[in-house]
Amino acid sequence: MQKIKLLLRTSLLFLLVISTLFIAFENLTWAAPPAAFTLKVSVLWGPTNVYLADAVRWYGEQLSQRTGGRVKCEYFWQSSLAAPKDYLKATRSGITDMAYHVTAYDPASTPLMTVGSLPCIFTNNWAGLKTMEHLSEIAAVKSKLDENNVVFLASWSTFPYVLYTSKKAVRKLDDFKGLRVRCIGEQADLFRELGSVPVGIAVAESYEALQRGTIDGANAPLSTIESYKHAEVCRFLTKVPIGGSLQMLIINKGVYNKLGKDVHKIMQDIREKHAAEWVNRYSAGDLDLLNNILPKRYNWEIISLPDQDWQAIIKKAAVWWQKWAKDTDAKKLPGTETLNEFVKVYEKYVKETPPGLKLNELH
Repeated sequence: MQKIKLLLRTSLLFLLVISTLFIAFENLTWAAPPAAFTLKVSVLWGPTNVYLADAVRWYGEQLSQRTGGRVKCEYFWQSSLAAPKDYLKATRSGITDMAYHVTAYDPASTPLMTVGSLPCIFTNNWAGLKTMEHLSEIAAVKSKLDENNVVFLASWSTFPYVLYTSKKAVRKLDDFKGLRVRCIGEQADLFRELGSVPVGIAVAESYEALQRGTIDGANAPLSTIESYKHAEVCRFLTKVPIGGSLQMLIINKGVYNKLGKDVHKIMQDIREKHAAEWVNRYSAGDLDLLNNILPKRYNWEIISLPDQDWQAIIKKAAVWWQKWAKDTDAKKLPGTETLNEFVKVYEKYVKETPPGLKLNELH
């Protein structure tokens, strides 16, 4: 009897060991590989703007490399998946997975982040980008992003806006009066204060308006001049202290959650380097356009405002900062707090700006 019991115990132990080894081998052999993702990315510009396209593709290349090819980006330029003014809605609903969103196109959805589009609020792009990254962590900002089912990945920017015109050169402050200018957001308020007539059309619609004389000029980033062929219908460029526009690269929250914590960490690491890469890659094109392509290939005249006019515009702009803060406070949002935080953090990053960046501050 003892021998039979010993035999049974030995047999059960053998079966247990074999079963354990089989399960382990099965899991090792048949474990599903990590899920692969191809993210649809909506981009405002066309790929013909090689410098902007390079700045955009850098993020996707880093994501692919750092995930071993598990996460890749497929780019949909301009209105391929959705009109740029609808990028936030398209990302929220899943039409696109990621988008280079412009807050001025839908200010009610992320009102606090429109602080980065206030006229004259920044000239140092790197410092501005890092400041927006900081603001993205504010509870009130995160709450609005959650409401829209999106996650902030990084900040991107246009470089300082310029004013370019078709027939009338703007050489001094008085020349702004009566000028019909394509501009949006708070910048439109400033142009109105300068005596201009703001026309709120998308930059993609400006070519025909400039050609027909519906507008006299456009307040827009340098990069739009070639992207939208505005060099063909304008002749003058005036450097103005309007500043650029600080914006957001966003991703659908559901898609983001599916990527997993390891990819989230990679995205955070990419963000740390993104500001410097964006500045250097994008700015190379702006500087080439300003100093070579426009004056030499298209025979444009590049105009600098007198210093007293430059300072007068900045003084007028500061009034609109406070107006923005009060209007935002009235909506029971921390407008004044956000503005003060922006100014404080921006000044900190200006002092910490890495040497050698191509900042293109115009003045």
